[in-house]
Amino acid sequence: MRTTRMQIQWFLAACLLVFLLTARVWADSGADIATLPDSAATVSATISVTTALGSDSDNDSDTVTAGGAGYVIVEPTNPDWTHARILDIYIAFGTVQLDFDLFCLPIIGCQDLDVTIENLALTSTEPFETDVASDGSVVFVGVSFHATGQAQVMGLNGIVDESFLIDNTNTGDFSGRITGDAGALTFDELATDPVDYNADPTDLPDGVTALSFTINMNLTNVIFTGTYAEVMYPAGDLDKDLNVGLTDFELFHACFAGPDSFIPPVGCDAEMFAAADFSLDGDVDVEDFGFFQTYMLSAD
Repeated sequence: MRTTRMQIQWFLAACLLVFLLTARVWADSGADIATLPDSAATVSATISVTTALGSDSDNDSDTVTAGGAGYVIVEPTNPDWTHARILDIYIAFGTVQLDFDLFCLPIIGCQDLDVTIENLALTSTEPFETDVASDGSVVFVGVSFHATGQAQVMGLNGIVDESFLIDNTNTGDFSGRITGDAGALTFDELATDPVDYNADPTDLPDGVTALSFTINMNLTNVIFTGTYAEVMYPAGDLDKDLNVGLTDFELFHACFAGPDSFIPPVGCDAEMFAAADFSLDGDVDVEDFGFFQTYMLSAD
């Protein structure tokens, strides 16, 4: 009888261990999103050039087809959503053609400067999140986008014929609206801060001492959509990005308080403290670290 009781206890303990090691949390919904085929963006730019003639600037715009994709996680599982987290997103603009008139003088006229930007794209560098308003509007603050592309600049009576790589990271606000209907998530009414580019002076031809441009993207007609479904977070995924990695370890470490310490330490809020308590005993200690190591080693 005693042996049977011990076997049952061991069996229950093993079941609990398996549960803790393989636990998955269903709480939110996620969606792979992509742009609708007829999405288009108006790319406008203001260019500034300094030469021996002085400094001048002009602006022009071009409407191009826009394409992109990303992954969005929303809370709770169904609309109306109250929180949104974008794990990654990119928007590609193809080839942009811009024509500028500079150093205009009476009778003589203007000097033409033609700019062609190929493979212009914005790609987020890390996840970002914010609360969702009752009308679905979202404002993501301090979003880091990596801007890439190749710019060909020609004109000023043959003075300028240069190619430049656009390869810089800008941080700014990114806003839009996230709504759901009949299993579909829509992310539209997008707006982002301008992208600034300053050419390396060593790349400029003789007679040109400075060249810079500011690129604005009108994303009003860029619409992302996708089917949303419940997401299953892997055990140990404290930052909810669907994997267990270094950021999760940093969050766990911030909550590590030791045995019988039931109050979250400075830098760890109550919600994260509870999430890091993998052994469900009210504290975050070496036992929980053992679980976390297992989660990290078994992560896909």
